[in-house]
Amino acid sequence: MQQFKRLVWDPKYTVHVQELDAQHQRLFTITNDILDLYEDRPGELLPSLQDLVEYSCTHFRSENAVMIESNYPDYAEQNSQHYDFICTMQDFLKNYKAHDSDLTVKMLTYLQGWVYSHTVHLDLKYGQHLLRKQTDNKK
Repeated sequence: MQQFKRLVWDPKYTVHVQELDAQHQRLFTITNDILDLYEDRPGELLPSLQDLVEYSCTHFRSENAVMIESNYPDYAEQNSQHYDFICTMQDFLKNYKAHDSDLTVKMLTYLQGWVYSHTVHLDLKYGQHLLRKQTDNKK
């Protein structure tokens, strides 16, 4: 069975909005819980994966609202990535079979990589945008 590296939150990943930082930390926790579940009891992942997709949709709505309100110039790219993530995860879930280890590993590899990469790279860009706007507003 494949072992997965766990996601670790670091304060340097902040986007300067407490609610969104808390949601990102929760996404890391949910992803790690799914990886733990896979390594401990494969076959029981479907409810947890469905919960992750539902929570991701909630988080993306919050994130999108902040980006729109701040006139974030790369909002369209962010929104597109959010949409692609949800579609990809829904496709995985539609095809998920508890005993298809190849699909499960592919899905978990995608999930772990996307959540980490998106949060610590793309989200940091809008975090910097928000920080600049906060700084400009104080002048």
